[in-house]
Order: sequence, then C-alpha cells, then structure tokens
Amino acid sequence: MYQSEFLSLSVSIFLPAIIYCFLFGGAPVPVMSKGIFWGGLLSYVLTFLLVINYAFDTSNPSVEKYFLANKYYTTAPYDHGTAGGNVYYFDLIHADSISNPAQWVEVNQKTYGQYRSSQKYKRMKIEDAEFMILDKKETPFAKRQYYFLLQEVNGPFEAKHMEEPEYARFEEGDTFHIEKHKGLLGVRWVTYW
Repeated sequence: MYQSEFLSLSVSIFLPAIIYCFLFGGAPVPVMSKGIFWGGLLSYVLTFLLVINYAFDTSNPSVEKYFLANKYYTTAPYDHGTAGGNVYYFDLIHADSISNPAQWVEVNQKTYGQYRSSQKYKRMKIEDAEFMILDKKETPFAKRQYYFLLQEVNGPFEAKHMEEPEYARFEEGDTFHIEKHKGLLGVRWVTYW
C-alpha cells in the first residue's frame, strides 16, 4: 500500500526519536536495555504515524485509468536462502492510449513464432502504428493460418508487478484504476480498484 521516497521515510523513522529526546531525554528504566526500549518505541510510533498518515489523509488522490490487457505469472526459482514463488504481472494500457477496438490480424508463421510472454515481444509496429499483442491463435487445418489479436495504442503501456490479492481480484478486460494518495505526513500510498 505504501510507496515512499527516501526523505519521507527517513523523517518518519527519525522524527519519533527526536521527539523522545526532547520530551524525556533521561535514562531508560533500569530493567530495560536502551536497544529494546528504542526499538519498541520506534516500532509503535512508526506504526501510529502510518495509521495517522492513512486515516486523516484529506488530499485529493490522482486516479489513473488503465485497461487490463493481460495477466500472467512466472515462477521464481529458489535462490541462495530466498524462497521461490510466483511473481504476478499485469499488462496495462492507459485508457487514453486506446484509439480503436482490438482486432484479429493474420500474420506469417515466422512472426507468429517470435511472440513470447515477455513484455519485449508484446509490441508490434505496422507502418506508423504501434500495437500491443493481446492474444494469438492458429487454425488446426493442414494449411495453417496464424492470427494476432492486436490493440492499437498511441501512448504508454506497461507490465506492472502486482501482489497475489490484486492478481486474484482482477480479470483480463477489466478497467483497472490506480489511485495515488499523498498522505497526511507525506508518505505516499496506493490503492487499486
């Protein structure tokens, strides 16, 4: 939910410590070490500040509207102490970038074979127009014919890394909104709907 820059993150971490020094400035309780005390104080205060940042944010969020063209996941391998798992992606086309409805276009076998799931191979340029490849199909006949479902775009489109709950909540063809909030204390956060 939170996306923060270095300055706002450092202020939210060091501000509670500075406030504590000005208010209390004395020695901690003898039973408790300074490390435990500071760690406990900072974790509670930081959580409190993030809740305040979220709950009392009255700024007008910026909303960007996208078309969810494709969703897919890849499996990350186990790597030296880090657990592998699924990595989820959405292919998003900005709503203002869509100029015409998607349509099936016949392509040759070589072009058809070059299409892969990575973002690099989902773009195709025909004459002066740029297209995003949404799907592909081939006919089962002896003389095969190959088709791409092409969406003409005249602006940005991207592959966005997503978390599993959002991946499960949205389907291909949905309108996907990204709502960016500034936060009361300047720590930015994002919601999807």
